[in-house]
Amino acid sequence: MDFFKRQLPTLLVLVLGLGMIIQYYIPTTFSQQVLKNVNLWIQIIAAFTLCIGITSLLRTHYTKIRLQHSGWAYSIILYIVFIAMVILGFYRGIQEGTPFRWLFDYVQTPLSSTTFSLTAFFICSAAYRAFRARTMEATIMLIAAIIVMIGRIPFGDMLSAYLPSFIPGFNDMAGWIFNTPGMAARRAILLGISLGGIATSLRIILGIERSYQGKD
Repeated sequence: MDFFKRQLPTLLVLVLGLGMIIQYYIPTTFSQQVLKNVNLWIQIIAAFTLCIGITSLLRTHYTKIRLQHSGWAYSIILYIVFIAMVILGFYRGIQEGTPFRWLFDYVQTPLSSTTFSLTAFFICSAAYRAFRARTMEATIMLIAAIIVMIGRIPFGDMLSAYLPSFIPGFNDMAGWIFNTPGMAARRAILLGISLGGIATSLRIILGIERSYQGKD
């Protein structure tokens, strides 16, 4: 039993991981066909993981309702809406003009947009904490942020008209900040993300990282 729970998954990850690396650097007709089949299997597995995610979601909220934890009434609403959307989707389809599509366009989409818009307040809060000019680095960041914000609105063009001719406009200064120091910072971040992804992938392929197999 331990072989199927530990050794076999590690062996599969090792073989498939090395196989994907080899087919990328040594493309052949056989390897391309194998890659196509693997992608099809990935889509099938993704469908099953969706089912597992839905089951886990419903079980979590069922437990919340049964034990009447804080906010359990919202879990009842989730059950009602989930069942209603499933029934409407199977009964009338998801095309334009159906009840399912109406609920998705005029209930789900506005709620998603509202939730996403809340991140603006968190961004403002984080910007306030980061841009306080306590150090030289924070002062430079604050000045750059002000120039970028002014340069991205029509008011910046109005202010640029009053600047001396030898000073570039706010729009030009904002573009330079984006394309020169900003690009350098983005490239450094992308390099760090890439190296971290490569290191994590190698740890998983070589069996050093086994957290995906669950608790020991």
